[in-house]
Amino acid sequence: MIQAPIFDDADELLYQYSPSRWSKRNFKTSDDVVMDHVNTLQNGSKTILSEAMEQQNNETDGLVATLDVMHTTNKKNATKEASLDIFYPSLSSTSQKDQDYDKDSHTKRKYPVLIYIHGGYWQALDKRSSSWHLNTFRQNGVGLVALGYDLCPSVSFADLNEQVNNGIAKTVELFPGHPIYICGHSAGGHLAGMALCVDWKKKYNINDPFIHGFIVVSGCFDLRLLIKTKENDALKLNEEGAITYSPVLQTVSASGVIENVKGIIAFGENESDEFKRMSKNYFTYLKDNKYENIQIMELENEDHFTVIERLQESNYELSMEALKLIRNIKG
Repeated sequence: MIQAPIFDDADELLYQYSPSRWSKRNFKTSDDVVMDHVNTLQNGSKTILSEAMEQQNNETDGLVATLDVMHTTNKKNATKEASLDIFYPSLSSTSQKDQDYDKDSHTKRKYPVLIYIHGGYWQALDKRSSSWHLNTFRQNGVGLVALGYDLCPSVSFADLNEQVNNGIAKTVELFPGHPIYICGHSAGGHLAGMALCVDWKKKYNINDPFIHGFIVVSGCFDLRLLIKTKENDALKLNEEGAITYSPVLQTVSASGVIENVKGIIAFGENESDEFKRMSKNYFTYLKDNKYENIQIMELENEDHFTVIERLQESNYELSMEALKLIRNIKG
């Protein structure tokens, strides 16, 4: 088992797990850093969603979006947030042949679908703030699914993880035969990593491999030290739970994942040593488990928040690498 570092200083441990304190941006307080990030995602997503629905209402780009598709029902404490916002590729991004399709039968085209799992330390944000980067993918022939889930402490950490897996399974049901890619940031990176450990055939009766690639950004892949911080007040994990829900300490499953699956593990230059350690260890762990086609990226000058915010820029290094991976472009 990978050994976790020891921090004798509680303040240093808290610093290592406080992303808002690492930013080099010119804000007065760490709370200002968080609020700027939240506003960037919420305002950007609101604008993008408004534009998408206007296109749909004007019928200028075929079927654009289907919102609030429930993926978890009749479960304890599950709310309408346990649902999917689905965005379809722009018609202008596809070949002329593929443009000749019934807008109500979008699954005829087997375009790639990217599932995005938001961060927020399992306690904040939502799917409605998860589409700010939509145009980067939609304009390049990729469908986007913003996966919502209920937050701790309203639901248990186990139920939260199950909701995310339900959302992934629902996406596979809605897009049969489509290559599925999973992307997550921070807590979402952790949840994406946990998805690689699920026995999809046994638990969800999904027989064919569907995960063609993954992009995990600044993920929290080892929870053993996190539970010693104030963040665990809401998560309520004990040491056994921290191990059970640490992707780097679990067995990756062959079920659901295609052979030679591709992946990107990314993090910002201006992140804590502990978050960098987790990403590097996760990269090594996957390599040791025969995940050969993966790369690790340290994004220059980016912090825990800008590293994902900039996915709205098509010429951003991570955006370009993500599109190469999803569209199977070499070089």
